Amino acid sequence: MAIGVAMALGVTTAVPATATAPPEPRSTTSPVDHTLVSEIVGESWAAAEALEQIGLTADDLVLPERDDDLYAQVAVGLQAWLAEQAGEQADGVAEVPVGARGTAASATRVGSEEDDLTRQRLAYALHIAEVNAKRDRRAGPIEREVVYMYLSHYVDTPRGTLPGLDAHSDYHQYYAAWISDDDRMVYDRFLATNATLEGGNALVDSAKALAGLRDVVSVVTRDGLRDLARVAENAYDVVDVLSGDLTDAMEAWTIYLGSTSDDPERVVRALVAGDLSGDKLEAKQRELALDVLRAVVVGAAFGGGPVAFLGAVALGVAEMTYLSVRSFTQRANYASMIASNHGRVAERMWRYLMGG
Repeated sequence: MAIGVAMALGVTTAVPATATAPPEPRSTTSPVDHTLVSEIVGESWAAAEALEQIGLTADDLVLPERDDDLYAQVAVGLQAWLAEQAGEQADGVAEVPVGARGTAASATRVGSEEDDLTRQRLAYALHIAEVNAKRDRRAGPIEREVVYMYLSHYVDTPRGTLPGLDAHSDYHQYYAAWISDDDRMVYDRFLATNATLEGGNALVDSAKALAGLRDVVSVVTRDGLRDLARVAENAYDVVDVLSGDLTDAMEAWTIYLGSTSDDPERVVRALVAGDLSGDKLEAKQRELALDVLRAVVVGAAFGGGPVAFLGAVALGVAEMTYLSVRSFTQRANYASMIASNHGRVAERMWRYLMGG
């Protein structure tokens, strides 16, 4: 076993640079890629649902921040050990980017049409809020601006929403990307009335969650979430979710990983040998559970940090429910908001023509 672990850790420096180098932090002045944000939300839904099926939540897998490369080295060691268990050659693991095992086979969560539309619209609202923030000195906190942009594009339209994400951002009659202070005041009043009803709170919570992920919007995060969903799905038929053993083991493993000062080889040996407290898993359960842990450690090492990566997992369906225009329009104060739309659009058009 020690030899196998040593071989696993010996390939650390051979892993391709694209797999080991953390992504560059995204500048807060550069609008996010809304297509990628939408994909990350879909993958986070899939990961959250797959974890729930095996009795875990994102909170069970949070790893403390570290200022060393332990997570990256442990991820490589676990990957090599799992490859050995599957009868593969450990030397070949160096040719496979960390976190890439199986990512191509797992597609983005296929939800309802409403789910898909919601995440695309929210992602676009984040993107266009950042675009507008650069040209509007009156723009407030980005999470609030996301809410305003969602309302201006997909709710505050007399004839309902149009199918395109940006159908009336600029040239259309509504100039939805050029909101004014009057718009913000009307939207705040509208949300205050809807605060305790379905839709209003969901929109605000979703915007806050998206704003918190801006610095980790990357292909690495998306693929890491996809990998985590895949391995959690693989573990479903083997792990006994009723016993609680998996939850206990994960808790013991994550605490150990966050606090240990041992060298990576010893850490991997302890994990695969099963000599940590709270670990009662059978051999096959251990293998699949360690694959889940590997995916988490990969995400922590290469996806923007433990808190950010697991924050993406926490973006569950419950927080980003379908924000139905119908649910908004059924409210009494929707009519008053629409009645003032024509006058507010004139101010937006002026902003557009003046370029800010």
